Amino acid sequence: MRWRGRWSALAGALVMVAAAPAQEVVQTHVVGDRQLVTVRTRVVAGAPVPGGAGFVRLEASNLDDRGHAVAVDIRTMRWSGGGDAAVRQVFALAANERAVAFLPLPTPFPDGEIRLEVDGHAQSNHLSVQHGAAVHGLLITDRTDAAADGLAMLQALPSAASDPPAQALVRGDEVPADWRLFTGFHAVVVDGRAALPGAPQEALRRYTFAGGTILVAAADLLPAGPLRELATGATEQGRIRHGLGVVVVTDQLGGESTALRALLAPLPQVQDGPWPANRWLGAEQPIPGLGRAPVTLFLVIILVFAAVAGPMNFAWLRRRRQPQLALLTLPVLGFGTTLVILGFGLLNDGFGVRGVVQSWTLLDQGRREFAAVAARTLFAGLAPAASTMGPDTLLLAPRVVDAYDRRPDRWHYDHGTQRLDGVLPSRVATPLVTVQQAVARQRVRVQLQADGALQVSAEGGIAPVGTIVLRDFDGEFWVGTAPQLQKVTAAVAAREAGTLRRAGQAMTVRAGGSEPSAVPAYYRGYVEEESPVLAAPRDPGPLAERATAEPELPPGSYLMRVGTAPWLDEHGFGVDYDEQRHFLFGRLQREDFVR
Repeated sequence: MRWRGRWSALAGALVMVAAAPAQEVVQTHVVGDRQLVTVRTRVVAGAPVPGGAGFVRLEASNLDDRGHAVAVDIRTMRWSGGGDAAVRQVFALAANERAVAFLPLPTPFPDGEIRLEVDGHAQSNHLSVQHGAAVHGLLITDRTDAAADGLAMLQALPSAASDPPAQALVRGDEVPADWRLFTGFHAVVVDGRAALPGAPQEALRRYTFAGGTILVAAADLLPAGPLRELATGATEQGRIRHGLGVVVVTDQLGGESTALRALLAPLPQVQDGPWPANRWLGAEQPIPGLGRAPVTLFLVIILVFAAVAGPMNFAWLRRRRQPQLALLTLPVLGFGTTLVILGFGLLNDGFGVRGVVQSWTLLDQGRREFAAVAARTLFAGLAPAASTMGPDTLLLAPRVVDAYDRRPDRWHYDHGTQRLDGVLPSRVATPLVTVQQAVARQRVRVQLQADGALQVSAEGGIAPVGTIVLRDFDGEFWVGTAPQLQKVTAAVAAREAGTLRRAGQAMTVRAGGSEPSAVPAYYRGYVEEESPVLAAPRDPGPLAERATAEPELPPGSYLMRVGTAPWLDEHGFGVDYDEQRHFLFGRLQREDFVR
């Protein structure tokens, strides 16, 4: 009891030091002495690192007997050291109507400005955004005295950070029903006594499937819903894997620190991701052939220029007896040659959108849903007018939120139209990160042949390339080059699966602007700006481990590479890819295995 009292006091002190309270701004549109419209803006910022999204809650209230057109714009202020990010929401409020909207806010979102426009009349207010510590969580609770207990659970998570964690608090009825808005938090802690409706519960379940970590206290007290249903399936160890993520169930919020650490010890360190996404996912990948001058052609052009501007030019001028014209012909020939070289360079890089992509997908054919993470580097000869970001997809532009990188990148999102402007500027190699969690239309089907081999069918819309590792529902292992598989021993399957995992874990990026170097895709270590290589690579990446749930493939699952990933959202860019690397981890249904 004495230790529990000391722990509670320590946790209370940590809350005072490390809490990151949500910021709230209230704006009122007044005409004469009448208050017509009030907009309450509450910012729930995520972790102070790129690679995810927190959210902003807008509550617009029309106090008038007639309708009003209301637009809210929240944008960064460039002088505050951040990039150019903005979100927009438009309300058409009827008389005495109240509306609520949740908008994504890329992390870390610096200080910004809130602009309220009502019927064409605008006002602006400063928005000061407070960020948390290196480990930043979200606590969902209706109790005002639960902050210390929530922080105790975050403190018990495996972490490489030495600083105490921070958390943002929201009530159960203020939780967004959008899974993307939790990706900016290292973990979400849910108090089972919170009045958490079914739609936000489904959003939290989808966040888990996409790789999130959720800690649920007293799950049996939650209202009926998808999260409660998922949490009731936890193992004796209090954990259940779901998609790429994990749910941990405890009897109470908070508790004794040693017991909490023992319960959470099997989890990976929160810095390993997937959310917030690892820094290397947002690093620039080299695009083959981009920016490489056609050396032979340029040499020929220069030799032709030397011949024309020299002997031929002076011979022509001598015949005309106007040698003074060399003052005109030499600059013209030089300028023309420069234009020719520049033109060939532009044509060589192209005017469309090209690039490279590497993706990792978990396809659960039983649930008919998938989670995917795609790291792209794209080059647009001409910038596209706009891109799209639907409700199942989050598109991140890591350079936009880089406080020390003054680039032309923008991230301007209109929540009503789902348009995203400025993420792909012209003639600049731009890294982008996409995360998806959606219904799956593709699936892998296999059929046992008369000769004892397994044949991967092409009917499911998935075209594998290279080696496939599969384990059937009887526990037998199959390995082969697509589409034929042969039965093998567990040792052979483990070796081939390890090869696939290592291939999926490595990602070639440009480190510090130097030559490309192969680094792990989910390494969260520090690298000097000048360093071209990473000195401490990690073991095979956690995406593969999270997808397969255990070191060896469970029955009814497979690993493979595919030539294309038609389920990935291309955001309307129309990319002509120079290189694609797609890794697929899947779980079969029994009906997908035909004998």
